[in-house]
Amino acid sequence: MKQYKEGMEFWEEAGKSGYEKAYGNKIVAHYLRERMYKLSLLIGKSLGLTKDSVIIELGCGDGIFSKNYLSSQFKKITAYDLSKSAIERAKAYNSGQNICYEVKDITTLEFEPGTHYDCAFLNGILHHVKNDSLKIISRLSKACPRLVVLEPNGNIIRKTLELLPSYKKAGEKSFRLKELLNIFEHSFYDVKVIYTLGFVPNFLPDKFFPLFKKLENIIESNKFLNGLCSLNAIGFCKNVKDGKHHCQG
Repeated sequence: MKQYKEGMEFWEEAGKSGYEKAYGNKIVAHYLRERMYKLSLLIGKSLGLTKDSVIIELGCGDGIFSKNYLSSQFKKITAYDLSKSAIERAKAYNSGQNICYEVKDITTLEFEPGTHYDCAFLNGILHHVKNDSLKIISRLSKACPRLVVLEPNGNIIRKTLELLPSYKKAGEKSFRLKELLNIFEHSFYDVKVIYTLGFVPNFLPDKFFPLFKKLENIIESNKFLNGLCSLNAIGFCKNVKDGKHHCQG
């Protein structure tokens, strides 16, 4: 919980102003969020989600993903975030008839017996609650057969960026890929799809965006350079003892 609290001042302010404005660089922030959200939805659909699917989003922030991407695609969305200002903003600007926003500490979140969601979306939240991630996923596994997880790639570039004040202020502490996958394996989730992509960093000044976008295109498409990418996007399915899976895709 300590790490979660470290970034709370930043995230409360982000909730008040909007997350893109909080990152300070509008073009970069918009590009990163749109790309992340489109990919997250694509992975969810590849796991077999349909119009009748019931969704939970952990770390929903100001609600843009739930409203602009999930609400038109799925039956019902429950969206949680610890930031009161973010949830207030979500309700005011990104509400939908099939979305329920709540202030919730996901490190203490437990599910009643019989609770079921078809999929959970966790976009860039686990590295903010790193010490509690194993517990969070273990509890989710009792209610949710599918997970879509987007997390920064904890490579040497990312770890170096996390030494900067802007990253420290937001409580950024990324996972190595193997470390991340072990958490889900412990709760009997299998990887169904994984993408490693992105080179444009958070908090990049907008004037450098064209250069980094060109570099990103080169790095993503090169199998030798791909490890320099900044994001892991993963779709998980819960397995069962007979080797069958709870989801398609």
